[in-house]
Amino acid sequence: MTIRHVTDASFEEDVLQAPGPVVVDFWAEWCGPCKQIAPALEDLAQRYQDKVQVVKVNIDENPSTPSRYGVRGIPTIMMFKAGEVSAVKVGALPKSRLFEWVDSSMTSHPDFPDVRWIDVLIPDMWGIPRGKRLDASALEKVLTTGIVLPGSTYAMDMQGNNVESTGVGFADGDPDYPCHAVAETLAPVPWLGADHAQVMLSMSDAADRPWWLDPRHIVQRMATSLGALGYRARVAFELEFYLVERDGDGTLQPAPPPGSSRRPSETQVYLMDDVEAYGPVLGDMVTTCRAQNIPADVITMEYAPAQF
Repeated sequence: MTIRHVTDASFEEDVLQAPGPVVVDFWAEWCGPCKQIAPALEDLAQRYQDKVQVVKVNIDENPSTPSRYGVRGIPTIMMFKAGEVSAVKVGALPKSRLFEWVDSSMTSHPDFPDVRWIDVLIPDMWGIPRGKRLDASALEKVLTTGIVLPGSTYAMDMQGNNVESTGVGFADGDPDYPCHAVAETLAPVPWLGADHAQVMLSMSDAADRPWWLDPRHIVQRMATSLGALGYRARVAFELEFYLVERDGDGTLQPAPPPGSSRRPSETQVYLMDDVEAYGPVLGDMVTTCRAQNIPADVITMEYAPAQF
């Protein structure tokens, strides 16, 4: 089965009313990663021709549909079943991972049957998460039509006060703007229990243009500019932290390894013995990262006691 190109006008009939699952590729001519994944999608259409349809939507020629479904970066691949989004992937996946994703998406939905609460989050300029806690019954709304939050939420200081020099807040009446879920960030929240999940949001203005204070849009704009030049943006993050506890007078001190009362006091950079000693705690951190789809592949002992 060949890949079909659908439009804003035909999306209802070709995708939402389709009798079986449909994989939709949101793409553009200028998008380098879109061209990279195109051969894999062609192979997908041939391999799954009796199980799933594969269609493409050019976002430049058909802006309404990607806006409706909160597409903020391309390529975005969505699986539709019975007229609803059941799974989302963003970026040019290797063919093997694309096939694995389709296999799992055709038999499951990224929902959480035990979840009671959904935290919808956006980061302010300090990286502090702000948002709302919603009943799980609102998940479908969050993933499709979205919710609203004040545009000034991105421009708060560390104490939650509006930063008036940004020109948003009291100066513009602090209007609400639509926020759409970044569907691939929907994840459990292990430290809150099985009844909690969370999802990141991305904001647009009243005209459905990317909100200028949203860091996700800023990064996407830069990545798109690099893509037009034939480059693909890559980032690498390192999180350094201390494991600490309070002593008798409330002072923060390096925490001893699990099962030990001996508080570390020496510098032992890259010491594997300390990585092993704190293994239970570090292992829980890695497990939590995996649950939230956060890559975490290296652990090392840093310069100070209980610093990783």
